[in-house]
Amino acid sequence: AKIMQKYLEKSRCSDAMELKIINWSVEEVKRINSCNNLQKLDLSKQKIGIKGIKELSETFAKFSKLKHLNLRGNELYDEGVAELAKNFDKLKQIEILNLRENKISVDGIKSISENFSLISSSIKTLNLSWNRLEDKGMEILCSVDLSNLECLKLKQNSVTVEGLGYLTKLFHKLDKLTYLDLSWNKLGPKGLVLLSEKMSELKMIKALYISQNDFKDEAMEIFSSSMKEKGTFESISLMNNKISDEGGEFLLDYITNSTTIVFFDVSLNNFSENLKLKFRDIMEKKNINLEV
Repeated sequence: AKIMQKYLEKSRCSDAMELKIINWSVEEVKRINSCNNLQKLDLSKQKIGIKGIKELSETFAKFSKLKHLNLRGNELYDEGVAELAKNFDKLKQIEILNLRENKISVDGIKSISENFSLISSSIKTLNLSWNRLEDKGMEILCSVDLSNLECLKLKQNSVTVEGLGYLTKLFHKLDKLTYLDLSWNKLGPKGLVLLSEKMSELKMIKALYISQNDFKDEAMEIFSSSMKEKGTFESISLMNNKISDEGGEFLLDYITNSTTIVFFDVSLNNFSENLKLKFRDIMEKKNINLEV
């Protein structure tokens, strides 16, 4: 499928399956409105704002085939997200929804949760990274049916161990989840312990991104043990935490014995050069994509 850009003829847009907008305007709304076969709409970083999402929502009724909607970086705020959410009934085929970098807080998450049942059976990927959910927003988000998700991205939302607790209570229901990103939050050592204790309930998990969460050595033993027991991980990031050689030895033991891991990022921690050499040696022997 071709990616349509601004100056392609309108007559061709009716057949387009993918459309990327590079310069948002009222004319683009008209162009979108003619794309009856659209499956992917990319409006990333267009700053369409509240007014723009209202205009866009009016076209949703024609998008019966739309599966991928990228609204990253559009300054929607809570009001714009509310406008989007009340039109979820027109997006019942949506599989990927990207709302990253839209300054969404508790009220916006409330709007999503109140209407989420309209898309819960179709949505597979939900990206809420770089917003303002905090623990209260996590509580509200975890009150809805997320069981169909395969990918959940919650990076940089000021979530603490309290907010993580709401999510881990759902782990036994997230049978399809393979990818979880909780990087750049405030989980701390207690959060990593909680995550480790509940890890076995994520039946399909393969990728876990938990960079920059103030993790320290004290939680590394239980975390490494839980990863071993799980035995499904292919990709893990612990970048930019506060792990020294004491905790790093447990991680080294994990990747040494893992038969599934292909990507492992422990860069920007407090490892000695000697431990880094040990990691690199394992990387070469096992052909692992390793950042250390």
